[in-house]
Amino acid sequence: SDGAGYGLCKVLWSIEAYVSEGHLLYVSGDCLALGSWDPKLAIAMSPCEDQPCLWMMEIE
Repeated sequence: SDGAGYGLCKVLWSIEAYVSEGHLLYVSGDCLALGSWDPKLAIAMSPCEDQPCLWMMEIE
């Protein structure tokens, strides 16, 4: 199958990580949505307001 007719889905990432103040977490990967392993195109994660060691991001 060539993938025609298939839609994109949203993926929610959540990671528990203790990060020093002023530092951020990024996710990179093989697919275009994750930057094709290019660190300049990696996706930044956001810390949760009520749980600062829980980081989240959503991609489609």
